[in-house]
Amino acid sequence: RPDLFPRSACDRLATLQRKARTHSRAESLKSLEATGCFAEEKMELLEVAGSGVVAQVHRGLIISKATTGREVALKIVHPDARRRLRGDLDALRFAADAASYFAPSVATWYDPRGAVEEFAAMMTASISMERECANLAIVRRNLPDGVTAPEPLFAKDQGDHSVLAE
Repeated sequence: RPDLFPRSACDRLATLQRKARTHSRAESLKSLEATGCFAEEKMELLEVAGSGVVAQVHRGLIISKATTGREVALKIVHPDARRRLRGDLDALRFAADAASYFAPSVATWYDPRGAVEEFAAMMTASISMERECANLAIVRRNLPDGVTAPEPLFAKDQGDHSVLAE
């Protein structure tokens, strides 16, 4: 969003995005099915538009009784993202506990486990597409006149599967 952030920051972040891993089309379709997002509508999953650490975005079409085809962006959380996050957080918790044990004076001034738990709460929230949908609605309300953001259509978190459509 170069309309909101400096071009140099967008260019650097775009480099990271181009190098991000992707997951297969079959895995994306499995997430769409598992969340039950399209029980009443037909979904056509198009190409991958981008990918990041937590999720990838596909272009898609929603075809319902009311429309012949509405183009949407589908943000689908990587299938192993939650498992990987849990493993990373377990490693951080171990390191924080070890730091407190081996350097108790550090724990007097700094709470390593508390810092990890705060980070864990933020990361866990960031992987929820339902939370992201709610946050996007807040952002849209607070944007100045003339600046727009995508309108979230729906989001669904179901077990290890999460989808956001906008």
